[in-house]
Amino acid sequence: MLLTSSAPCQQPGSLGCRGIRPARSTSPLRIGPRTSAFLAPMPFHPPPAGTSIPRGLDCLAFSRSLSMSQPSRFGQLALAYAGKLLPLQVLHSAAGHYIGTRDFDGPVSRESNEYFRSEATAKRALERGGWSQMSNP
Repeated sequence: MLLTSSAPCQQPGSLGCRGIRPARSTSPLRIGPRTSAFLAPMPFHPPPAGTSIPRGLDCLAFSRSLSMSQPSRFGQLALAYAGKLLPLQVLHSAAGHYIGTRDFDGPVSRESNEYFRSEATAKRALERGGWSQMSNP
Protein backbone atom coordinates (compact mmCIF):
# COMPACT_ATOMS: atom_id res chain seq x y z
CA MET A 1 0.00 0.00 0.00
CA LEU A 2 1.43 3.37 -0.97
CA LEU A 3 0.46 6.45 0.97
CA THR A 4 0.59 9.63 -1.05
CA SER A 5 -0.02 13.25 -0.34
CA SER A 6 -2.44 15.42 -2.26
CA ALA A 7 0.41 17.41 -3.85
CA PRO A 8 2.29 15.85 -6.79
CA CYS A 9 5.73 14.42 -5.96
CA GLN A 10 8.82 14.45 -8.14
CA GLN A 11 10.13 10.90 -7.62
CA PRO A 12 8.01 7.86 -6.84
CA GLY A 13 9.21 5.88 -3.82
CA SER A 14 11.04 8.83 -2.26
CA LEU A 15 9.75 11.04 0.48
CA GLY A 16 6.66 12.77 -0.70
CA CYS A 17 6.15 16.48 -0.67
CA ARG A 18 4.76 16.22 2.84
CA GLY A 19 7.24 13.61 4.09
CA ILE A 20 5.01 10.54 3.67
CA ARG A 21 6.83 7.25 3.07
CA PRO A 22 5.29 4.20 1.41
CA ALA A 23 4.03 1.62 3.88
CA ARG A 24 6.15 -1.53 4.22
CA SER A 25 4.20 -4.49 2.93
CA THR A 26 6.83 -6.98 4.09
CA SER A 27 6.64 -6.14 7.78
CA PRO A 28 5.69 -9.26 9.78
CA LEU A 29 2.48 -9.27 11.73
CA ARG A 30 3.38 -9.80 15.36
CA ILE A 31 1.03 -11.83 17.45
CA GLY A 32 1.66 -12.78 21.06
CA PRO A 33 2.77 -16.35 21.79
CA ARG A 34 0.13 -18.97 22.41
CA THR A 35 0.33 -20.43 25.85
CA SER A 36 -0.47 -23.97 26.73
CA ALA A 37 -1.12 -23.46 30.40
CA PHE A 38 -1.75 -26.53 32.52
CA LEU A 39 -5.13 -26.43 34.18
CA ALA A 40 -4.70 -27.45 37.77
CA PRO A 41 -7.59 -29.19 39.54
CA MET A 42 -9.99 -26.77 41.15
CA PRO A 43 -11.50 -28.46 44.20
CA PHE A 44 -15.02 -27.51 45.15
CA HIS A 45 -15.62 -27.40 48.87
CA PRO A 46 -19.17 -27.07 50.12
CA PRO A 47 -19.84 -23.88 52.10
CA PRO A 48 -20.19 -24.14 55.88
CA ALA A 49 -23.68 -24.84 57.18
CA GLY A 50 -25.78 -21.70 57.40
CA THR A 51 -23.71 -19.74 54.88
CA SER A 52 -25.72 -18.03 52.18
CA ILE A 53 -24.68 -18.57 48.58
CA PRO A 54 -24.67 -15.54 46.27
CA ARG A 55 -27.47 -15.47 43.75
CA GLY A 56 -26.42 -16.97 40.44
CA LEU A 57 -23.94 -19.33 42.07
CA ASP A 58 -26.62 -21.47 43.68
CA CYS A 59 -26.30 -23.95 40.80
CA LEU A 60 -22.92 -24.89 42.30
CA ALA A 61 -24.41 -25.40 45.73
CA PHE A 62 -23.77 -28.67 47.49
CA SER A 63 -27.07 -30.26 48.37
CA ARG A 64 -26.91 -31.87 51.78
CA SER A 65 -30.21 -33.65 51.19
CA LEU A 66 -28.83 -35.76 48.33
CA SER A 67 -27.07 -38.95 49.22
CA MET A 68 -23.55 -39.29 47.90
CA SER A 69 -24.52 -42.51 46.11
CA GLN A 70 -26.75 -40.49 43.77
CA PRO A 71 -24.63 -39.15 40.90
CA SER A 72 -24.69 -35.47 40.01
CA ARG A 73 -26.36 -34.18 36.85
CA PHE A 74 -23.20 -32.23 36.02
CA GLY A 75 -19.75 -33.54 35.16
CA GLN A 76 -17.59 -33.58 38.28
CA LEU A 77 -14.35 -34.19 36.36
CA ALA A 78 -15.15 -31.49 33.81
CA LEU A 79 -15.66 -29.04 36.66
CA ALA A 80 -12.60 -30.14 38.63
CA TYR A 81 -10.09 -30.39 35.78
CA ALA A 82 -11.40 -28.07 33.06
CA GLY A 83 -13.35 -25.58 35.16
CA LYS A 84 -16.50 -26.15 33.08
CA LEU A 85 -19.95 -26.80 34.52
CA LEU A 86 -21.44 -29.05 31.85
CA PRO A 87 -24.48 -31.34 31.93
CA LEU A 88 -24.02 -35.10 31.76
CA GLN A 89 -25.02 -36.78 28.52
CA VAL A 90 -24.52 -40.01 26.64
CA LEU A 91 -21.52 -39.91 24.32
CA HIS A 92 -20.01 -42.47 21.96
CA SER A 93 -16.46 -43.60 21.28
CA ALA A 94 -14.81 -46.58 19.63
CA ALA A 95 -15.06 -48.47 22.95
CA GLY A 96 -18.82 -47.94 23.21
CA HIS A 97 -21.30 -45.52 24.78
CA TYR A 98 -20.41 -43.75 28.00
CA ILE A 99 -21.64 -40.96 30.26
CA GLY A 100 -19.63 -37.78 29.95
CA THR A 101 -19.66 -34.11 29.08
CA ARG A 102 -19.08 -32.10 25.95
CA ASP A 103 -19.06 -28.47 24.92
CA PHE A 104 -19.23 -26.84 21.50
CA ASP A 105 -15.63 -27.90 20.76
CA GLY A 106 -16.23 -31.60 21.46
CA PRO A 107 -15.97 -34.08 24.35
CA VAL A 108 -14.58 -32.69 27.61
CA SER A 109 -14.68 -35.57 30.09
CA ARG A 110 -15.63 -39.20 30.49
CA GLU A 111 -17.45 -39.40 33.82
CA SER A 112 -18.59 -43.04 33.93
CA ASN A 113 -16.38 -46.01 34.71
CA GLU A 114 -18.58 -48.16 32.51
CA TYR A 115 -19.00 -48.43 28.78
CA PHE A 116 -22.47 -49.41 27.57
CA ARG A 117 -23.32 -51.56 24.55
CA SER A 118 -26.13 -49.32 23.33
CA GLU A 119 -27.21 -45.71 23.58
CA ALA A 120 -30.53 -46.78 25.14
CA THR A 121 -28.74 -48.68 27.92
CA ALA A 122 -26.50 -45.69 28.63
CA LYS A 123 -29.49 -43.30 28.71
CA ARG A 124 -31.34 -45.59 31.10
CA ALA A 125 -28.28 -45.76 33.38
CA LEU A 126 -27.99 -41.96 33.31
CA GLU A 127 -31.68 -41.47 34.16
CA ARG A 128 -31.76 -44.09 36.94
CA GLY A 129 -28.32 -43.51 38.40
CA GLY A 130 -27.07 -46.95 37.37
CA TRP A 131 -23.50 -45.89 36.71
CA SER A 132 -20.41 -45.10 38.80
CA GLN A 133 -18.43 -41.87 38.77
CA MET A 134 -14.77 -42.02 37.77
CA SER A 135 -12.51 -40.59 40.46
CA ASN A 136 -9.69 -39.50 38.10
CA PRO A 137 -9.65 -38.57 34.42
